[in-house]
This record gives sequence, structure tokens and C-alpha cells, in this order.
Amino acid sequence: EPLSSFALAPEPTGPEHSPLGERVHLLDVNGAVLDGRLQITWVYSRNLHRQETIDRLADDFAVCLEALIDHCLSPDAGADTPADFPLAELDAEELGNLSQLIEAIDEEEDD
Repeated sequence: EPLSSFALAPEPTGPEHSPLGERVHLLDVNGAVLDGRLQITWVYSRNLHRQETIDRLADDFAVCLEALIDHCLSPDAGADTPADFPLAELDAEELGNLSQLIEAIDEEEDD
């Protein structure tokens, strides 16, 4: 892990938005990865939505996200995509060619 002079302060940050500010959207969903964990914040007006509604929506979101992760980790999820290797800067065709080359090398080693 790279060394950094910056870290999150342990003190609470307080509200992300002023309660006096006008909303651009009826619902804001913000995500960040902190300490290796995805954290999602749901921002909404209690004048427009009930907390139970947002809680149910957040629970459904978590279920769908877990299903997506399970699918992506399954052996039959499909091939890699260029987004899986952003630093390689490969397009889909180049990645496909590289995958075929690796498979051919693996087959030769198995023989």
C-alpha cells in the first residue's frame, strides 16, 4: 500500500449538505471505498420520502449489488473486459488476442 501523508480524520464530518440548501435531485446516492469497504450514503428530503421507503430501497440495492458480485465471481460469468485491466490500456480486440495467446501457451504446457 502506498505511503501517504493524508488520512481521514477520526472526528465526525457532520452533514454533507446544508439543510437550507436546495436539492438538485430528489435522491442522491453517493458511494466511496474507505478502508477497503464500499460505503453508500443516501441523501433525501424527509419532506418528500419516508425513511422506511429509503431503507427498503437501500436494502434492495444491497441485495442487487450482492447478486451482481456473486455473478461476477462465478466461473461462468464470462470473459475479462478491458475495464478489468485499466492500466494495460487494451481495447476489446487486443484483450481477446492476448487471452487466446495465453490459452495457447497453457495448452502447450499441459501437453
